[in-house]
Amino acid sequence: LHFFNDSLIIFASNRPGGYGGYDLYYATQTNNVWSNPINFGPNINTSNNEISPYLIKNSKYLYFSSNRLETLGGYDIFKSEYSANQWSAPINLNSPINSAGDDIDIEISSDGMSAIFSSNRISAKGGYDLFIAYFKEQIIDQLEYTETPIFAQVLFEMDEIINDTIVKQPETKEGKNVLPIRELICKPLFFSSDEDVLNSTNTNQLRR
Repeated sequence: LHFFNDSLIIFASNRPGGYGGYDLYYATQTNNVWSNPINFGPNINTSNNEISPYLIKNSKYLYFSSNRLETLGGYDIFKSEYSANQWSAPINLNSPINSAGDDIDIEISSDGMSAIFSSNRISAKGGYDLFIAYFKEQIIDQLEYTETPIFAQVLFEMDEIINDTIVKQPETKEGKNVLPIRELICKPLFFSSDEDVLNSTNTNQLRR
């Protein structure tokens, strides 16, 4: 179970209606009520097992483990990007992060420079050990944050989902469609004092 925030959870389940084995699902909470879980779909899930989800802070990349055919052996860690309203084909992180053993439960550090994960690879001291991977390039997307990921926004705007289908459209006001709230992500703002928060650099960043 991965809590992205207080209103969004991602988890693995082998419930009926999936694509086979364990699939990844997400659910959102509105007014203290959790929605029905939604399957991430065939771009993420396969007839094998998909487990251990982790969504980075700006929700652009989903990391998870799977024992699908494209692994180095056992469970490998994969990454998928959300773009153009769909998840891309997952990419294997490959060696040295993945091994011939089982590599699961990845979590990216808050600065995007490293990750911690669990593995029972040959070099483990026994069973599953914890390992740290240091990246050559920083994962900048981990420094940004969005409250409501785009792929989950529809659940906040409807009343009910039946069999993964929206059965009630957003209401209208005065004959005009109510457009969903669009969240904009801004990179961190740097300032030396409270009076300096709207310096020229930050102001230009906010305008962009």
